[in-house]
Amino acid sequence: YLIGHINGLFYSGEILVVYALFGLILIPLYKVSTKWLAVWCFVLLFQLPSLFYFVCLWFDPETPGLASFLRPFLTGRYKAMSLVLTEGSFMDVISYNFWQGQVTKWLYYLMPVNMFRIFGLFVLGLLIGRLGIHKDASKMVKCAEQGVLWGLVLFVVFFCLNKVLPTFGIEAKQVVRMANPLCRMYVNLGLMFMMVGVFVLAYFRLDARAILNTLAPLGKMSLTNYVMQSVLGALIFYGFGFGLATACGPVLSLLIALILGVFQVVFSLWWLKSHNHGPLERAWRV
Repeated sequence: YLIGHINGLFYSGEILVVYALFGLILIPLYKVSTKWLAVWCFVLLFQLPSLFYFVCLWFDPETPGLASFLRPFLTGRYKAMSLVLTEGSFMDVISYNFWQGQVTKWLYYLMPVNMFRIFGLFVLGLLIGRLGIHKDASKMVKCAEQGVLWGLVLFVVFFCLNKVLPTFGIEAKQVVRMANPLCRMYVNLGLMFMMVGVFVLAYFRLDARAILNTLAPLGKMSLTNYVMQSVLGALIFYGFGFGLATACGPVLSLLIALILGVFQVVFSLWWLKSHNHGPLERAWRV
């Protein structure tokens, strides 16, 4: 939590504080049976509560919901945050993120679609550990094949559905606002399953171990690299640094991300030649 809050002074959207507090839900789930864990994983990952609310909205667009109350607050806060990040000094950013930025982040993650997604991924991780999938190559390959297949189905179906939604003649703004993030959530879920599956299959089936093993140091120092991205990203994009946030389009942003990624791989390789852990990993263990 402490590391996350310090990281949040640079990047208010950081996730460590959210994980630290949301992760407490895993404690009461520790003794829940595997069958019920699987049920909860399905309910949360596939957003069944949000889906139920969407159906209610479809029949009654005035149905109240948590998102409808949070969204007006978020809109105003995003504008204020954008002004501070693009035009503020270093101390302006730090002082804003110390409290106001954290409040904005929590309002975002308390949106039902976001909250259920995080809880669902936590339960999925608990299931993977419970079933020992990460320790068995044959289980990993089998799950990866299923993940690529069903991930592709999710991605294609909901990507297309989101594109044709405007042709449905939906007039209620609340329904449209709920439908778009739901579709994007399913698209992202499918993309995640495909990406993880492709990595696993490339490692075990396509003899790409030598190439993928070069990324291992990046993972071993994931906490250090995550915080480093916040600090370097602030210097690159915020107003007190190079101020590229207002100048970068998707292509330039991707190029910067690739350069930063290569740098972190090289840095991680160099660091682990003389240390067993990354600097923040070591501090955390101590």
